[in-house]
Amino acid sequence: MRRRAFTIVELLVVIGIIAALLALLLPSLRRARESSRSVGCASNVRQVTQAMMMYAADNIDTLPTASNNFPQWAPSQPGCISYFYSPNSGTDIEFTHGAFMKYLGDLGTRQRAVRCVEADQGTANYSYVLPAQLGDPLHLVRFPQVVNPSDKIILVEMNGVTGRFDGHFNIGESGPDGDEPADHHMKTGATGYGNHGFADGHVQSLSRADVDDVNHRNRFDYFH
Repeated sequence: MRRRAFTIVELLVVIGIIAALLALLLPSLRRARESSRSVGCASNVRQVTQAMMMYAADNIDTLPTASNNFPQWAPSQPGCISYFYSPNSGTDIEFTHGAFMKYLGDLGTRQRAVRCVEADQGTANYSYVLPAQLGDPLHLVRFPQVVNPSDKIILVEMNGVTGRFDGHFNIGESGPDGDEPADHHMKTGATGYGNHGFADGHVQSLSRADVDDVNHRNRFDYFH
């Protein structure tokens, strides 16, 4: 007995059903991919935050300081080991010097740990910086001094597209030429999130407004 072939109408119905299912599934798959990348970035932030804590444990509980200008990153500068990173060229960094590079593992691990997995190619080779409030080597911050450590940000994820990469973050200076916290994770409309490390070791995803708005200045006031 001959099998009846599908008619054009039946084929079109099947194709329509498949297209409808794909339309339903693709947003979920895209969100799952974005979530996976955000988790990878959060893992990096946690690793760098823990490296900061390991550095502090070996240095009388003192947090490393952020850079306030490029010359301060140079290995030849006195006390440069206190600074977060040392420069290589332009806005990039090198991975030998810096306060806690040795706590991040080998060269490959260091290079992966300091850059968000979603960072665009062609941008700086690092994504995470210290708040400028940690940038004064004459007034170092020690962990026992930090009030409400679960509320205090010590590591900021920066926007890898615009944002100025100079080793530190200044609150209230967002803009193409300013310090712009990341907002590319789990973006819905104009609102997205960045991953940030806190003084108690936890990592939290926050919107740009939750980090950069001057009303949240207390997140960077370590003594109150």
